[in-house]
Amino acid sequence: MKIKMCFFRIITGFGITLLVSSCSVSTFGKFQAAEGIPSFIQVGKTTREEIMTTLGEPLVHRFVVGKETLIYNHEREEYFFLYGTYEGNELVIRLTDQIVYE
Repeated sequence: MKIKMCFFRIITGFGITLLVSSCSVSTFGKFQAAEGIPSFIQVGKTTREEIMTTLGEPLVHRFVVGKETLIYNHEREEYFFLYGTYEGNELVIRLTDQIVYE
């Protein structure tokens, strides 16, 4: 009986530890930070349609100083109790006349 109770406490303690620790990866669009700037994007050549088809909808889509701006985001978070790490990367694409400007 004592062995069962000890085993139960160990399993319960392990379960609680897993519940208070977590890991999260969020990607908006198909942008992966580890790959850097996608190789298909070329200034003056790549169109808005090619970007939207390949990367999907951006996290942010707005006009800044007359330039259409698409922002894609990739985040990774890991938490264990109160300690955690965060890593975030953004890909900002500016378009002029439906073509990549910068």
